[in-house]
Amino acid sequence: MAFIRRRRRGKRVYYDVVESRRVEGKRRCVQKPLLVLGEEPDIEKHLTEARRRLAALRRVLRKCQTLQHFAAQPSEARPDNADAARAHGAAFGRAVVAVVVQDIADAEAHLGKLREVRRKLKESERLR
Repeated sequence: MAFIRRRRRGKRVYYDVVESRRVEGKRRCVQKPLLVLGEEPDIEKHLTEARRRLAALRRVLRKCQTLQHFAAQPSEARPDNADAARAHGAAFGRAVVAVVVQDIADAEAHLGKLREVRRKLKESERLR
């Protein structure tokens, strides 16, 4: 059964989504943390923020890919040493794109985890 646990640290209050399970069918229960919500207990706000972050990262990726495409195009206005600069810029562009792609993968995984936690919370509410 999943639920939102409130805990205090000094003057601040933090929220976690935890799942309770019995150990070997006995009375003793163990709480397994599923997700740290921080100071905001509303899972829907976290989902909205995760969707916004993912959309922003996808926009950044499109811009990086567009810039990388235009940087790779030959130009008559470039000086003689432009080939070396273009190669360096292309390598840097690939590195930036790789970082953004990794950030997108992390954001998608976080969004998936939030959806799974929301499903478990709703399922727990139905059981009560």
